[in-house]
Amino acid sequence: MWSKLTVVSVAIAMLLPSTFADDVRSISVTGRGKIEVEPDIAMVRLSVVEVDAELSKAKQLVDRKFTAVRDAIKSSGIETVDVRFTPHEITHHYSEAENGVYSVTAYEVKRTVYAKLSSTVTVSAFLDKAVLAGANRVRNVEFLSSRESELRGESMQKAIADSKERAAAIAAGFDAKVGRPLKIETESNEAFGGALYSVEVVESNPERAPTITIESKIHVVFELTE
Repeated sequence: MWSKLTVVSVAIAMLLPSTFADDVRSISVTGRGKIEVEPDIAMVRLSVVEVDAELSKAKQLVDRKFTAVRDAIKSSGIETVDVRFTPHEITHHYSEAENGVYSVTAYEVKRTVYAKLSSTVTVSAFLDKAVLAGANRVRNVEFLSSRESELRGESMQKAIADSKERAAAIAAGFDAKVGRPLKIETESNEAFGGALYSVEVVESNPERAPTITIESKIHVVFELTE
């Protein structure tokens, strides 16, 4: 079963009457807006990695498997939005001799595929084909929405409406009315990139993608009037 991932920025709402200036009564509130949607895009990152004492041999092993992976992806019939293949990434493995001098003992060579799939239900089949062809390192699968920018705007509009409702409710308790905004600060989960899940979780339930949550906050200082 999927567990929902929510990306949240933590803040403390100040819902107390305060003095904004010497001659202006004001109230500070925090409004919140949240949008939950089903993702329609999946980002998959997988690699072919080999380690050998000889750099040329490690590169040859990687190239052979990577070519098979690339061919399997292209012939799979699975629709993609974008696919990128990286060049070699080489990492040196060292060991320390008794005299304190480090020497290279092996070379790790890696090539990676970045694939953006146009349907979340094809992730499992895509992974199966790539792994069978030779991919031996698969990172987490990221689920995204192609409407992220639009959804951010919707969540912010909800936050604005919420701030007005909160301010009006509190002001009414003090026999006051909400006036013009004196100060506005916005806050949203800018780190949002989608819902990140392990391959094991994806494979356990390939037909169902997680819910993406986008949240926005707005801190507003309103003038209080009679």
